This record gives sequence, C-alpha cells and structure tokens, in this order.
Amino acid sequence: MKPTIDQIREVCSDDVDRPNLAAPFACRLGGEPWIVGTDGRCALAVRATEEEAAAHVIGGAPDFAAVVRWPLPSGVVVGVEALRAWAVVRGEERRECELCEGAGTHECDCGDVHACSVCEGCGTEIAPFRDRCAVIRRAPSVYVDALVVRRAVGWLIEGDVEVAVEGPVAPVVFRSVGTVDWFAVVMPMRDSVAEEWLETAGLAALLPAVRG
Repeated sequence: MKPTIDQIREVCSDDVDRPNLAAPFACRLGGEPWIVGTDGRCALAVRATEEEAAAHVIGGAPDFAAVVRWPLPSGVVVGVEALRAWAVVRGEERRECELCEGAGTHECDCGDVHACSVCEGCGTEIAPFRDRCAVIRRAPSVYVDALVVRRAVGWLIEGDVEVAVEGPVAPVVFRSVGTVDWFAVVMPMRDSVAEEWLETAGLAALLPAVRG
C-alpha cells in the first residue's frame, strides 16, 4: 500500500508564507526519484518513476535529501491499527463551539443569521491541540506530537509499518516494511514544549514497541 499524490498533497503546507511547501515536489534519494509533501513538521514521500517526478519539479523546493539520512534506518514493526488508535485517527474529541456557544449560527453585522464559521453549523468544534496532547517518548528523551504523526500516516488503514527512532533531534521515521516504497518523517518536539504539554494533559500515550 502506497500513498497517492492526493494523500501526499494533504501533508503540504497551507502557510501563505511558505509557498515552496504548498505542493508535492520531486527529489532524488539514493539516486532514485521520489515525490514528497511536507509542511515543515512532517513529510510523506513515495517512490516515483522518472516521468512522475518530472511532473513535480518545483523551483525553490527544499533540499529534502539534507533532512533525511539515506538509506533509511530500520526500526521496529508496529501494527497500523495500533498506530492509528494511538494517533487519534479513529474519531475526534469535540466540545461546544466557543464562538456560537453551541447554537450553530451567529448574527452578522448586516443583521442576517448565518451558519457559524467555526463549527459550520453543527454547534461543536474539534477540541484544541493542547486538549488532546499525546506523545511518543523514548529514552533518552524523544517527543513526537501524535497529531503530526496522524497527519503523516493517517492514510494507512491496514498492515504493518516500521518505526525508527534514532535520537533526540533526528526525525522519527515511519516506513513500509521491507522494500521502501514510501516513508514519512516527523520532527521531534523540543523537550521543554513536550513537557509543558504533558503537564497540561496529565498523561502521555506511549506507542507500543517504541520504547527505550
């Protein structure tokens, strides 16, 4: 199972100040063509043909080969179902919309009543980032935001994936088992930020098999 270009596009940045990350781009790893999408916090890459790569050459694209150590490190095998459950893929935590206070509508300056722009009329919104904090922790100290992991590998629905954690500053690698047809990398959080979030959440979710 490999990600589609549309799934890679979903990982790309929507930051107007980072136009070079707004679309999938081609790069070469180990002399072979790949197509990558990234928002700066995570990236998703798939092996490509020369023709596919040629269609995604973008001026000003980042030097992705400088971010990823090639060949990729091997890791421990984790079931996709466990990974999806850990990364909060199955369902969202929601709460009453703060803007419309659960009404689903609001009155604008023109006097008309419109569907709430935040909850789109349903009256609830996804709970904020900090309310759903979960991290991977591995000795000596590596923290990764589960929601960023979800952004990178949430497209997976079955099978297994290898997870490699090399150190406190190296990207955490999620890759296909065996032949590397696709991979994702997630940048670790700074310890101080992760510890603050952990204190706020009161609990850290530990991904099974990724232990120090």
